[in-house]
Amino acid sequence: MNPYEIYQQALRDRAECQRWAALIGKQSNATAPHRGAITGVSGHFAIHFQPSDGATNYHDSPKIFDAVLADVMKDHSKMLIEETLAVFVRRENDALVKCKSFAEAMLKEISDLESPSL
Repeated sequence: MNPYEIYQQALRDRAECQRWAALIGKQSNATAPHRGAITGVSGHFAIHFQPSDGATNYHDSPKIFDAVLADVMKDHSKMLIEETLAVFVRRENDALVKCKSFAEAMLKEISDLESPSL
């Protein structure tokens, strides 16, 4: 993908995630009204550590750790979602900045095509 396509994908990704996050706390129009709430959370870590040649390289977190991690993530979901959405905005901005040199190169090519050749 060229830089502009990467930027366009970043726009779509951010918009999709913001639409999803906007469901939290939103009032439904269902027969049994309710507000959108976080219900499904999962977490898992793996550590890369190889103590010696031939030993295990990757160590998955224990299931009990994953269960408690999910509870911690749910307790801090508001902050985690805000931070995650901020990352999407930064990625989008970075992608747009990378479009500058691409756009300049395209404009030069266009200008070269428009200029009469001698």
